[in-house]
Amino acid sequence: MRKSFHIVCYLLFSLGMISAQQTDYTRKSITFLDAIILANPTARDMSIRQIDYTRSVTKRAVQLERFDYNPIPQGSGLMSKFTRKVDNQSTLSMEAIAQTLNTTFVAEIVAIIDENAEKRASELVDEAARMSFVATKAKDLGISAANLEAVFNSGYIYLPFINGFSESLEAKKDDKEKKVVSYNASTTISGGILWFKIDYNNGRAEVRPLLQKETSSTGYSSKHNAKEAEWNAFQAAADNYAANLEVATKDIEDFKLKTQVLEVNGANIGFNMGRREGLHVDDRYILGETIQDANGELTFKKDGFARVKSIGDNISNPGAMSYAYGVIVGDWAPGMSLIEYPTLDLDLYFMAGQIPLSTDETFYTLESAVAIGGEITYNLSRIIQKSHWYLTAGGALGSAELTDSYDNYLGGTASVNFAIMRRIQMRRFDAYAKGGLAYYVTTISEEVSDDLTKTYQNEAVGAVLGGGLNLTLSIDLALGLRYSYYMGSSDEWTVTDDNDNTYDDWFMNTSYTGGSIMLQVIYTPKALGFNPIALLGNLPD
Repeated sequence: MRKSFHIVCYLLFSLGMISAQQTDYTRKSITFLDAIILANPTARDMSIRQIDYTRSVTKRAVQLERFDYNPIPQGSGLMSKFTRKVDNQSTLSMEAIAQTLNTTFVAEIVAIIDENAEKRASELVDEAARMSFVATKAKDLGISAANLEAVFNSGYIYLPFINGFSESLEAKKDDKEKKVVSYNASTTISGGILWFKIDYNNGRAEVRPLLQKETSSTGYSSKHNAKEAEWNAFQAAADNYAANLEVATKDIEDFKLKTQVLEVNGANIGFNMGRREGLHVDDRYILGETIQDANGELTFKKDGFARVKSIGDNISNPGAMSYAYGVIVGDWAPGMSLIEYPTLDLDLYFMAGQIPLSTDETFYTLESAVAIGGEITYNLSRIIQKSHWYLTAGGALGSAELTDSYDNYLGGTASVNFAIMRRIQMRRFDAYAKGGLAYYVTTISEEVSDDLTKTYQNEAVGAVLGGGLNLTLSIDLALGLRYSYYMGSSDEWTVTDDNDNTYDDWFMNTSYTGGSIMLQVIYTPKALGFNPIALLGNLPD
């Protein structure tokens, strides 16, 4: 009993020291229910399998390494009482749910936090600090009510909820063979996460609403089997919903990782967070310092940002440091604040320029004038633990014009490519090189008469190589120029009309080989309405 009393004292002393350094992150105690709150009738249309899957992926995404967890057992009577009361509510209200929490299992939450206080104390206070405290404070080990409140105020509760759910399934038929050839499914999940804070005042614990983060996600799938299409669409929506909630949780001010810069070497910095807090290679962190303005108010002045390049193993070695490289570099010095800026592990590229299209046929010219494009680059650093490696998926859509000795025929050309990309960062500038596979398609229309239009289509498979140079404008925005060299060609054009009649193939050499120059804007989002890679993976077999 005396040992536990000492440990609580050490904890309170540590919390007081840490609060003096406002930029340091302290681990939070998180209480959670292993459930998803179904907040309206449409959400309650979900199947048990869908509910269980959403609960599982959400828990995996939201339970971050920076937290300590106090689970409410699934078989708990208090949990059953709470979920029964919430399920009977027709609409979701944070205040109503907070009141329900207070009238059901607050006492159990407090007991769980109290049981875990000794464990958290041993993690928050290192051996040297404990020994120093024992030497200087051995004669005075009292605990005040304010100190005890600080322990309880480290506690939080999260409740994921769904307040919108819809599904659709469409059978695509082959009119000639009179049979279904594929099923197109889509699922949309709307919801979010409720965060509550446990306050302890005058010997009484209460739960108050802290924040509500909402998101919406849609999944698509096209498969030959209807059930497979429906489930794949649902999985894509649920996975993306969970990923959005992970970033939303990290973005809550109380939960952002914060520390101080300990080392500065040019544009490189060292700091005392690492594996224990769940750092990842290429994570973004804002640097700055707290200053006092003319009115005496404290404000945080930003002074650039850095990205993590190596992660210290502070689990096995508490003194291990992590290192980051500066992108936008200011007047940095040890002691400055380092604050997390959470995003999804991807970048969105928006491009405009031209793409190659030609023919060497004597009596024809084929060309593309302008094109727009888009690309998603997925950061592979979490998988390979190396900075600046990406998997890219993108495409471009441009005009197409075929000219013969009689007339001009208009249409469009498009390309889709998948590649591996390697970036090199040089402060605000980054250069990259990439290589991969490409698919091309060009469509030309010929108006035969007022009632009949023929469509000519050519397809080819090839490769793409390229590179680019970008200038970072802010922590989530960059501007750049890219050059791509496409390779591919095909001679065969299929011919159909608007009455679904098929004609003999037409042959004209069509080349997609050549260079492409495009301007590009790069944006790093915190949330996305759907997962494009999952969409591509859910195409028909």
